[in-house]
Amino acid sequence: MPLDKYVDASLVLVPSGRKAGKAYSQIPTDGDGDLSLSRASIKTEVDTNGNVVSLADNVPGLDFSLGACPYLSLDPLSTNICLYSEDFSTTWATAAGASVATDTTVSPGGSDTADTITLDGAVTSRVEQSITMSTSTVYTLSVWAKVASGTKDFRLAYNDGTSTTASSDLTATTDWQRFEFTFTTSASHINEEIRITNNTGADPGDLIVWGAQLELGDYATGYIPTTSAAVTRQPDVFSLTDLITNGLLGATVGTMYIKGKINVETGNGNLFILSDGTANNRIRITKNQIQCTTSGSNAVINNVFTADADGYDDANFAVRWNGTNAKVYLDGTAAAAGTAAFTAGAALTEFELNGKNDTSWIKEVLFYTTALSDADMITLTTP
Repeated sequence: MPLDKYVDASLVLVPSGRKAGKAYSQIPTDGDGDLSLSRASIKTEVDTNGNVVSLADNVPGLDFSLGACPYLSLDPLSTNICLYSEDFSTTWATAAGASVATDTTVSPGGSDTADTITLDGAVTSRVEQSITMSTSTVYTLSVWAKVASGTKDFRLAYNDGTSTTASSDLTATTDWQRFEFTFTTSASHINEEIRITNNTGADPGDLIVWGAQLELGDYATGYIPTTSAAVTRQPDVFSLTDLITNGLLGATVGTMYIKGKINVETGNGNLFILSDGTANNRIRITKNQIQCTTSGSNAVINNVFTADADGYDDANFAVRWNGTNAKVYLDGTAAAAGTAAFTAGAALTEFELNGKNDTSWIKEVLFYTTALSDADMITLTTP
């Protein structure tokens, strides 16, 4: 019989129900498939109204930023070192004719906390904040911006005390957008700053801003609000144990399917791990690869994922293991690299889904107690 995607699954988790420390599965209904969450800090999500809202410690993020249905959002450890991220009249200074009016507009957070920056007819007209940063280090500056009408070009910038490195012109419209600028700090700097500055054409005008964030790394993670001090968000780490005992995987064989928007840039990894709780026997993602480890010996299926321009792959992928090897299918096609030797199926008792190294969004997680056929793998992973 052909595969019935959900009926035949031993575990179905389509993000919807949650409480502190728990994301509920639809199958099974007795709690054996619920993911436990550990994140000892607040984080933010985009709710059904499109507002950026804060979540308490250990509450899973059910994020609506990608559409009408929620995704399970996974964020890494990160610190927003930009102070007063929603108040540009405090630790922020103005220069070259710029001015700030506070709380003028409804923000992405849903309240009147967005500020209006008026930029003068000078290319250096700006608001800026002095922040201590490490030298020769990659940072990403991000901010939400919009205009009341028309459009307004602006730039994000880093100044090392002597010279300025700026983004290309960014265009704000009447819709809120989150803009990012990644830069590497100078080998030496003093009195360094981040800036929101006028466009290269020095056009005067108003820019409405909210939610500034400066963090280590080459992309912006989920928003972390700040006031008078930097704030650190801990990583999202979901876990599930007793997979074989609870009948979620076979004794030595099985299949796992994940649908989501996953970060596959170099340096990221471990989005999922199926293992015996150690690094000796496991299946996991590493960058764009699937690594299969038996008794400490690694076999790799290369080039499974391809990053889009944003560093993410909108993926439908499944991994199956049959007692001899593991095979991966992505978007209805077997991975070009074929299979990898893997005989440790009986060791796959633990599952981890985490944001330790990246930000990703998960739409579905399914397990099967059998190694699905090639035909069923194609059916399962075809978008």
